[in-house]
Amino acid sequence: MVQWIEETGGHDAYQEGWSRLYLDWPVRIRSIVLHKASVEDKSIKEGWIRLEVQPVKGKWVSVFERSGKDVRQSVAISEALRSVGPIKGVRILFRSPDRIVIGPIDINL
Repeated sequence: MVQWIEETGGHDAYQEGWSRLYLDWPVRIRSIVLHKASVEDKSIKEGWIRLEVQPVKGKWVSVFERSGKDVRQSVAISEALRSVGPIKGVRILFRSPDRIVIGPIDINL
């Protein structure tokens, strides 16, 4: 599910949203590769991108966060996943001043 909320502050309007994936059973994830989260040729300004995982205990844990800069080249996240244990959900959250293109996102077991 993707949810869009438009907010206006000063001269900028920001869009916030999220998308999540739940797994049928908890698994150990070796790495997550975020190939793209970009506003193309524009600036993300004060926007941000955050990738979180939900371990068996249920509390979301942030494994990647970037502020003021989008993701134009692939980013592999593996170190932060080692201490989390079995994962039952993955979600990406973002705040952007313009339309943002996200994905693909690879989840490597």
